Amino acid sequence: MKRNSLVFIGILLVAAALRLYALSTNPPSTYWDETALGYDAYSILKTGRDLHGNVLPILAFPSFGDYKPSLYFYVIIPFMAVFGPTTLAIRLPSALAGIVTTWLVFLIGKKLKDERLGLL
Repeated sequence: MKRNSLVFIGILLVAAALRLYALSTNPPSTYWDETALGYDAYSILKTGRDLHGNVLPILAFPSFGDYKPSLYFYVIIPFMAVFGPTTLAIRLPSALAGIVTTWLVFLIGKKLKDERLGLL
């Protein structure tokens, strides 16, 4: 295996460790935005409606005086189905997206110049 491949695997492992270590306990409680995301996702999972009674909103969810884009709510739903209404279910999709983003940034750097730029 090439040296750069080992370096890249190491970078991905560090990215995963930093994002996944104590995910459900650090910070010790959910922020109100996370709570709203989880509550709406759980509500949709169980009833097909958000906390305001809207049936499967597509564009945005009204939430605490603002509107949140709907994609993340729908991404959380399978995690809620597996883990239940927990902090882990709310935070895990975001952590996994961060790990995948690390890989995508590597690919962009590699495409722009070379593998070394991707690793940087």
